[in-house]
Amino acid sequence: MLAGCWVSDCGALDVVTFLWAYKDHGHRSDQNAKLDADPDWRAFVPKVLPLVAHRECVVLKPAVFSPLI
Repeated sequence: MLAGCWVSDCGALDVVTFLWAYKDHGHRSDQNAKLDADPDWRAFVPKVLPLVAHRECVVLKPAVFSPLI
């Protein structure tokens, strides 16, 4: 589930950050496998890759006071 999307307002320019929420690591793996098997996604990736300068994946653990838990 897409939990949020942000664009930079100051600092590094043209930075887009997506926050995806998963039930657990298994759910994340299952969703990524489905995406990798999608022919539309597989056709899209080579078109967008030249536009991506940097990609980073971070697994976050919510704090006990997080409103998302």
